[in-house]
Order: sequence, then C-alpha cells, then structure tokens
Amino acid sequence: MSQAELARRTGLTPKHINQVMQGTASISADVAQRLALVTGTSASWWTRLEADYRSEQARLAQIGFLSDAADWVRALPVAELVRSGHLPETANSIGERALQLLAFFRVATVNAFESMWDQPLAAFRQSRAYDIDRYAVAAWLRIGEIEAERIAATEFSARKLRASLPRLRRLTAKETSDVVADITALGAEAGLRIVFIPEIKGARAYGVTRWLSATEPVIQLSLRGKTRNRMWETLFHEIGHVLLHERKAMFVETDDDVTVGAEEQAETFSKDQLIPPTATDRLWSLRTVDDAIEFSKEIGVGADIVISRAQAEGIFTRSQGSTLLRPLFLQEDESEQPRKNGRLQRRTRDDDNG
Repeated sequence: MSQAELARRTGLTPKHINQVMQGTASISADVAQRLALVTGTSASWWTRLEADYRSEQARLAQIGFLSDAADWVRALPVAELVRSGHLPETANSIGERALQLLAFFRVATVNAFESMWDQPLAAFRQSRAYDIDRYAVAAWLRIGEIEAERIAATEFSARKLRASLPRLRRLTAKETSDVVADITALGAEAGLRIVFIPEIKGARAYGVTRWLSATEPVIQLSLRGKTRNRMWETLFHEIGHVLLHERKAMFVETDDDVTVGAEEQAETFSKDQLIPPTATDRLWSLRTVDDAIEFSKEIGVGADIVISRAQAEGIFTRSQGSTLLRPLFLQEDESEQPRKNGRLQRRTRDDDNG
C-alpha cells in the first residue's frame, strides 16, 4: 500500500504519513487506532512499535554520548569481565561498551557509577596501607552482588547462624572438595549468602562482609591465598562481623595486618571458633607435626587449621607442617575450580587430559 493510499484510508495527510514513516512524527494513540482499522493489526502492536523505535533511538543517542567515556571504559577490567561472562565479547564502539558496563553496574550514567560505588570503595581505601585498583574492586564487588542474588536464602537469623557454626567447623576436617557447596548451603539456611568470587587483579581482598539490605548479609570470599586454612580463617572472621557488628558498615579483609577495633574482635571470634580458648594450653604444648595432627583430631578440626595457628603464634616455624596447608582446589578428581560467571565448577582428571 502506497503512502498516498494509506493517507486516504486513515484520513491523515500525506505529509503526516510520511513523517510517521520517517520517524519524525510519533504514532499517537489516535494514529495507532486508525492504522489498526486500516491494516488489521492491533493498535497495541503499533504503540509497541513506536515505543521500541523511540527506545532504540534513545539507546543509540546514549551510545553516541558515551563515546566520550573512553577513559572510564579503559580503567575497568573489561577483559576479565568478558572472560567471566559478565560482559558480551564484542562491542561495536567505546560508547556501546560503556553502555554494557553501565548495565552491568545497574546505573544509568558514569556519574551515577561514581556516586553509587564511592562508599564501598572508601571502605577499601581505609582498610589498606597502599593503593588499590578501585575499578577492579567495584567489578569484583558487583559480581558478588550478582552471585548473591542467585542464592535462595531464608530470612536472616543470627540464632540459626550461631547454631550452624559447629557444623561449619566440622567441615574444616572434610577431605573432599565439595566444601564450597556445603558452606553455601549452611549459610543460606541461616539467611547468610556466602559467595566465592575469584580475585580480580588489583582488588587484593581476601573477604568482604556487607549488607545488601537490613536483612541480607553477604560474605564474599576471593580465594586469595588459595589455601583451605586461609579460606576457613577468613570465613569465620567475616561471620564474626555479621554477628558482632553494625549492619550499615562494610568490612574488608586484606593483606594489611590491621587488628584493632572491629577487626580485632572478628579475628578473635575466628580464632576462638576454630580452636576454642579451652584448648589453647594444649595448642601451646605442641612440639611436632604429629602432635598437631593428633590435637586436630581431638578438637575436630582440620590439621591445617592447627598448623596455621601454631605458625601464626610462633609455636611452629613457617616451614613446620607447611605441607599440610592444602590448596583450596585440589588437582584431583572432582576438584572445584573457578568458572565463568564468577561461580565454581567441577574439574576432573579428564579435563586435565584434554
């Protein structure tokens, strides 16, 4: 049907029809109704077509505007976000990549990104004696949010979390590689979301505790250090923050040896949960690795927990028992490995043999 014929049938001027076709005039509710009567297609279809067209025009305009955001895009760990599956592999322009990043961070502008992430990044800056890559931190934290939202957790209960601590502690002695799934499940039962997000270069954090809302605590562990004992020490440290400290704060554990205030309290909580104060006399009496192994069996924790504590207290040298400080991900059948999207996957010997 020609534009002239469509104009005659709809009662609109040829100029108006041409402007609609060119996109310079919008399809109003009245025009949509006329087009529906003439074409046999519903008015709602025409209004949706108009909305989709205007939305795409706005998207293209925003991409054009964001072409000036090249420095911001280059500052972010784009390659790592692509590898983890959080960004598309390709973008046709700097503006399009910037738009993808805004969607990833759930903000509409670069200024909104700076405003939204200023407080979390400040928590990291205050926790460190040296500079961090603030953009790596923001990306790592955002991946943690995404993964936390995927966990079906009950309403948070401090009572349930405290009750789960003995079960968590017993897992330290578990030899199999599925402890990550067990940890996540136990946390979810108490309303605590625990996520394991591989480190993004420059973030340099072992763990973070924060509240996405007043009833949604999240513990995010980076696997930095990559030993099981370090993971357990960090996990119980972060649980200490959840149970002991205010919900508006963010707590960050890094390489810095800062153990004052809330950090000191969380560190004491972690130590006391893993090796009860009533057993410290026995701890200080250890002389050999065999002593440590026997002691770990007596108190029901992994031998690496005892070795690590003995080394930290100066009871053992740094080399004594170090072979028992096991990697978090064993290179054995069904070991857990980081995967795309920041979560974990199983790796088998077949995978290694390629």
